[in-house]
Amino acid sequence: MRSILAAIEAQIRAADAAPLAISLELKRLETDARRRIAELHELLGNNPDDARRAVGSLFRKGLKCTPVETTAGVRFRVEGEAVPGALMSTVIGNVATPARIELALPA
Repeated sequence: MRSILAAIEAQIRAADAAPLAISLELKRLETDARRRIAELHELLGNNPDDARRAVGSLFRKGLKCTPVETTAGVRFRVEGEAVPGALMSTVIGNVATPARIELALPA
């Protein structure tokens, strides 16, 4: 009986710790994502030719920028069709489902 009670108490402690672990991991991922976005912004800002190539690979048909008059002045509506998987395949390579079925991403 004591072993069952100890097992249940261990499960309760694990369940109590799980939200904290998830919260800490989420905070770590958020910090990492913000850092990577800042690095990407700096990289593309310092290399306009590379930035154009990167955008070109994500939007093969290009982007359409249309001026739009707002109360705050002229803004631009940016429209384009993203190439599914283009960024993912560049960043992470091959992709597979949990059942280990490899997905073919467009190049």
